[in-house]
Amino acid sequence: MPFRRSTRLGLWAGVLVPVIYFGVQLWRAPAVPGYSFRRDAASDLGAAGVPGAVWFNVAAVASGIAAVLAAVAWWDAPRAWGVGRLGRGFVCGALTSIGAASIAAGWFPLPDDRHGGGPVGIGLFALPILLVFAIARRSAPGWVRVYVVANAALFVVAALMFSGATWLDPTVDEGVMQRVLACSVFVPIGVLSAAALAAGRRRDGRRRPGRQVTAT
Repeated sequence: MPFRRSTRLGLWAGVLVPVIYFGVQLWRAPAVPGYSFRRDAASDLGAAGVPGAVWFNVAAVASGIAAVLAAVAWWDAPRAWGVGRLGRGFVCGALTSIGAASIAAGWFPLPDDRHGGGPVGIGLFALPILLVFAIARRSAPGWVRVYVVANAALFVVAALMFSGATWLDPTVDEGVMQRVLACSVFVPIGVLSAAALAAGRRRDGRRRPGRQVTAT
């Protein structure tokens, strides 16, 4: 069955999540004196008193709204890969949590204690693992199944970084650590949404009968 228009729109919103998240950092960081991708976390670009902080915070809210729209689409889209209600429900819940946390991050900039939403953002730490259980053994394309496993491994690497099990120093390398974690959380939203859109287009193409040329 072809995707509904609302599902396609939600998947396109999912594609935009990592584009907005990382794009605003590349745009705003050069304008902030002394900002370091190695040392400083992304949210420092939106902290009170930082030049142009409003643009970062607007982008954070926009990426959060996009993630929530993607959550709605992901209730429908993974059915084509054989993902059942339980798997889709957990993934949608994680995406909604990530969206809420991003909205809270933009709405309550640092140093506000409500920045990031606290427990609301639990999906940030659940999505990489949930994607493995939901997709890795289903009928998704082979590269998608390999990707979600590799992404979970990247998430484990990020967890080791924050635990102090690597050579990185949290006082010097916090920006690197935070962005490795972000790559394992935000990038798969875009990658898998794009993969679902591509799969949907292929199905639609197979269902459209080609023109028949009749000899006269």
